[in-house]
Amino acid sequence: MNVRLATADDGCYVTDLMTQLGYPTNTSRMERRLQKFATHPDYRTYVTHEHHSKEILGMIGLHASMYYEKDTTYVRIVTLITDEYHRGKGIASLLISAADDWGKSIGADQLFVNTGNRNERLLAQQFYESQQFTKIASGWGRALN
Repeated sequence: MNVRLATADDGCYVTDLMTQLGYPTNTSRMERRLQKFATHPDYRTYVTHEHHSKEILGMIGLHASMYYEKDTTYVRIVTLITDEYHRGKGIASLLISAADDWGKSIGADQLFVNTGNRNERLLAQQFYESQQFTKIASGWGRALN
């Protein structure tokens, strides 16, 4: 299994993954987003594929940010998805390892993730616990209209 930086050319595969995650989009929008992420220094998007194939089997989207309360940086997992037909093969663990590596390379001291509290996210919560994440906070959001 290969892990590499995503490019806009991965848009059609990433579109399918985002739809599986519950966020339908289309290829042209996803290609534009991937291009923006690829050129922004505070974001990284990694994808996985088998050595002999271009088909993307998983992706992780990351954002690096600074704390207000201390003088270090952290990385947040913005999105993580493994293709529904390839789960249980260690793909997400490889992607988290890539996130760890990028975080360490930029001097980050922590990797965070938020996940929904809905029942359909229970497996994701269990996965994060298996990766040594601990539940440390609750989050809220609101629309900016």
